[in-house]
Amino acid sequence: MRLAAPLCISFLALALAACGESDSPETAPDDVSSHMQEHFDKVTEVREALVIGDLEAAREPATWLAEHAPFADLPPAWERYLDSVRVSALEVLAAHGLEDASYATATMAGACGDCHLQNGLAGQFGGSVEAPDEETVKAHMQRHQWAIERMWEGLIGPSATAWDEGVGMLADIPLGAHDSVDGTSEGNALEDLARTVHARAAMGFVADTVEKKAQVFGDVLAACGSCHQKAGRVVENSGP
Repeated sequence: MRLAAPLCISFLALALAACGESDSPETAPDDVSSHMQEHFDKVTEVREALVIGDLEAAREPATWLAEHAPFADLPPAWERYLDSVRVSALEVLAAHGLEDASYATATMAGACGDCHLQNGLAGQFGGSVEAPDEETVKAHMQRHQWAIERMWEGLIGPSATAWDEGVGMLADIPLGAHDSVDGTSEGNALEDLARTVHARAAMGFVADTVEKKAQVFGDVLAACGSCHQKAGRVVENSGP
């Protein structure tokens, strides 16, 4: 389930507020909106690569974020947040493992949310697909995906409601408690990793700052990626 068009509305509104009535093509609201949407898309690409445990795939969008030239006449109120995104993108590129890259990615998301909040407009997400409730391995993993999306919205929006929904879902019964694992050492290791995902997500209940939420999300993202690396498969996308 992907997050797409609804956030563009927020970027356009923020662009209008920041740019006022300027007639310059370099500061046109549509251009600012498009510029910020590009950042959102690239940050999301980094996250999507890491959640499946593919650090190499995260490097291309992270490189774009680190090297992309700032928008001409960027509103001053945005500058420090984009600087934070660039620094975090460089940390992704320098990372030798999933944990460092995941925390840097979560920090990027937190910077986006801080920017939205401090500039008076939260990102708007809509049309999310309901999480499946079947008791199968596939449905369980789709609930993981749904929860990751809600936590992501919670950071980038920012949205306390979305964050709580995601944490609540992901802190539910771990895979292996009611689904089949093969009992081998490999299967047991996967079950341990699945339980780690749920245990780390539960820390989100007491995360009351952006920094703490970023730490929780980074921990969850790294655990998901590690599990998918070990399983040798990618969770099937459950949404449009």
